[in-house]
Amino acid sequence: MPWIDANGVSIHYDLAGAGPPVVLLHEMGGTLDSWDGVAPELSRRYRTLRYDQRGAGLSEKVRRPYTNETLVDDLEAVLEVLESVRKH
Repeated sequence: MPWIDANGVSIHYDLAGAGPPVVLLHEMGGTLDSWDGVAPELSRRYRTLRYDQRGAGLSEKVRRPYTNETLVDDLEAVLEVLESVRKH
C-alpha cells in the first residue's frame, strides 16, 4: 500500500475499485485495517479510499497536538492529492 504527503504529514492509504467514491475512516485507535472485512466487497461497486489517519497505523506519528479540524484538513488534502495524481 502506498503513502502520500498531505497536510504536512505522510499518510498511508489504500485506494481500490471503480465507481462512485466512498471514504472509509477508522475509529479512534484504529487503522485502515479496521475496514478489511468490508472494503473488498465495497470495492466491487465503489472506488474505496481508506487511510491511516495522522498518528495511527503506518501514517506519520506526530508529536504535537492536533484537533478534529486538523483531521478534516488531512482528509481534504488526501482527496486533493489523489485527485491531482489521477489527472496526471
